[in-house]
Amino acid sequence: MIEVGAKVEVFWIDAGFENSNMSLCEAGKLHPLERSNVGYLVNDKDGVVRISFGKIEDIDKDYCVASDILIIPQSLVTKIKRQEDGKD
Repeated sequence: MIEVGAKVEVFWIDAGFENSNMSLCEAGKLHPLERSNVGYLVNDKDGVVRISFGKIEDIDKDYCVASDILIIPQSLVTKIKRQEDGKD
């Protein structure tokens, strides 16, 4: 289990959108997008994965503030990978 606050990469399936003109046959071949986002794990519960793209840690208090939260339905998540500190 990955701990809250860990840097993670979440792989998930997102809705696709195409705004060009194409035949119905070609449109029928389109697929959802495979996507990934990197952030700090807020939690993985209640049927969703929440990650924060930023955090502010207060050294004088026992909390951190999360910013720019992405909420992904668990049913669309294909993998969560912990990012190691100091590596790209």
